[in-house]
Amino acid sequence: MIKNRINIIGRFKFVLMTLLMAALLLGNSIKVVACNSEIGCITQQEEIYQLLDKKPKFKGGETGLEKFLKENVKYPAIARENGVQGRVIVEFIIEKNGSITNAKIIKGVDPHLNNEALRVVNLMPKWKPGKHKGKKVRVRYSMPILFRLT
Repeated sequence: MIKNRINIIGRFKFVLMTLLMAALLLGNSIKVVACNSEIGCITQQEEIYQLLDKKPKFKGGETGLEKFLKENVKYPAIARENGVQGRVIVEFIIEKNGSITNAKIIKGVDPHLNNEALRVVNLMPKWKPGKHKGKKVRVRYSMPILFRLT
């Protein structure tokens, strides 16, 4: 009687573990897809590059980027009144079509300056995308935005 009971419990555990393993294997093979009307669909497994053959470029190059920042960065009044200044580093992804996604603060100074840096990065027009082995790729890009009181 006890042997039968142990045998049944053992079989139950074996079936349960088999089902669990099958579920885990199936779960690893599913791709999560995020779709957006501007950037198209991106799978979770799509690689993001940092080292590549051709870096992404802002339209107008470095000069164009500096001009864009000068025209669009508005020093927050509260930060100005409190004498807060410094360098905010923003990281974002330049998609295959040149649009900016996933902007986030890597090194912040003050919440008001951080929010302004994110606002300006999200305002940027499309970049010329980066390329790797002749194909357009997603690129992780970091950029400092300097807030200096004059």
